[in-house]
Amino acid sequence: MDKSWLMDRQVVSIIKSMRALIRSEFGESVSLTDDGVLEQLNGYAEASRNQKLKDLQGQLEAVTRPPEPEPEPASGTPHKIYRGRVVETAEPPTESGNDSPAASKKPRSDSLRVYRGQRVST
Repeated sequence: MDKSWLMDRQVVSIIKSMRALIRSEFGESVSLTDDGVLEQLNGYAEASRNQKLKDLQGQLEAVTRPPEPEPEPASGTPHKIYRGRVVETAEPPTESGNDSPAASKKPRSDSLRVYRGQRVST
């Protein structure tokens, strides 16, 4: 089981608080090294009458929940990727035969450019 969440200080702090509340209410100890420790904590939080323990369980779920994957663009739509994120293009690519370097270097007055992730009109 992946226990990379143990390296996060916030997660360990929440679990430590939950363990203290569980020990005082149920008289049982939960170890961080047990397999399924998150499931054990969830079970104790559901059985508990302590609202603080239930709130901590909600915080723990919010912190340890895996990130939602970003939706993929349609396969026919052209896109650019900048710093790992899909950036929408300001204008669709043209299929003209004019690919000379002089034509591509000349700035257009009505075009939009992206500078540090922000659209800038030129």
